[in-house]
Amino acid sequence: MYFISRAFVPGQKNHGRRRAPACLSLAAALLTFAVSASAETPQQIAENHFKAGLKLYNQNNFEGARLAFLQGQAVFPRTSLLRNLALCELKTNRPLDALRHLRGYLSDPASDVRDYAKKNLDDAYARTGHVAVRAVEGAALTIDGQLEGNAPFKEVLDVSVGKHVLETSLNDRHAKREVDAVAGAVVEGDLVFEEAKNLAIAHPSLVPAQAPGEAVGVEIQPPTEGDPSGGGARVLVSASLALVGVAGGVAGAVFFSKADQSIAATKALAPGDPRYATQREEWSKNRTIGWVSVGAGAAFLAGAAVTFFAWPKATSTSGSVTAFWTGTGAGVSGSF
Repeated sequence: MYFISRAFVPGQKNHGRRRAPACLSLAAALLTFAVSASAETPQQIAENHFKAGLKLYNQNNFEGARLAFLQGQAVFPRTSLLRNLALCELKTNRPLDALRHLRGYLSDPASDVRDYAKKNLDDAYARTGHVAVRAVEGAALTIDGQLEGNAPFKEVLDVSVGKHVLETSLNDRHAKREVDAVAGAVVEGDLVFEEAKNLAIAHPSLVPAQAPGEAVGVEIQPPTEGDPSGGGARVLVSASLALVGVAGGVAGAVFFSKADQSIAATKALAPGDPRYATQREEWSKNRTIGWVSVGAGAAFLAGAAVTFFAWPKATSTSGSVTAFWTGTGAGVSGSF
């Protein structure tokens, strides 16, 4: 704003000079009031977008409501708005976005209408695909060229229904596969590097020089077998059975000793003494348990002997496996 004062004339009182400071002060006050009256906080702006979104939603203008809620969330993010946004996304066939926003809404303990939100979440889940990815730890994963992070992935990855290309890479190793995501179901997405390429990386000295287009390979001999009689397992199983058998014999001896103590106590009592019948009952019980323990122990010892001497002989096998690769691919061949 510009203020023009009258020119100063010598000998004439210039009232404009005295009024100018007052006018400037008044203008500054009016300008400050106008700015303060028109300025809104981010929360107020977001609230206006929220009210506009509700109005559009009630008019079945779901796309307009979605944009209004997005604008409000961009200005002043709040969890309570996510469900409104997700409902618009479900109405406009954006279930993948809705699923993400509903999970964010339910992650806040303060969120209300949780039961309705969970039903909406189930609806979004049923309309999207889900991939359980297994890959080498540390490998970077992309889905349709979009980076998703690094393995391992503890949760399934949500995708749109249909075909997707999964790729992983770690150093100079790569794996790729295509999955067909089905609505509401989890599909497996295993991404494993080719073993032949792993071998070349781990043991480059074993790989001979390769002429262009020539298939080269490294013969991998199977591990040599140990004792064909399976001695280690035979001894372990036999010893375990024998140990149980010995324990049964020791337990039987203990109960026989208790039975002898009970019968000795009855000799010091008159037949009419109430304790006489109790001691006789104790004697009978201990002898019964003793015989059962000894019998079980003998059975386990017999089993140990049979196991040790009748353990089946293992048949030895031999063969070789060759991993090979060319400039265009890799494979494995072998004979047994």
